[in-house]
Amino acid sequence: MKRAIDTKEFTGLSEVEAAGRLAAEGYNELPSAGERGLFSLAFGVVREPMFLLLVACGGCSIWCLATSMRR
Repeated sequence: MKRAIDTKEFTGLSEVEAAGRLAAEGYNELPSAGERGLFSLAFGVVREPMFLLLVACGGCSIWCLATSMRR
């Protein structure tokens, strides 16, 4: 049988402690990512495994088509 959690025993931070942490550490935010240039974006896409698989399958298809037309 599960025991109910008594939420009254959890008080959280006091106003003074919260203000002190805010002053010391700042807001609870993730650092923002900077702007990515076109080269950086294209390099990220080319490094994706699914993109590489798609290119490889396309290359195989073109090779199979070219060799079948040669006969």
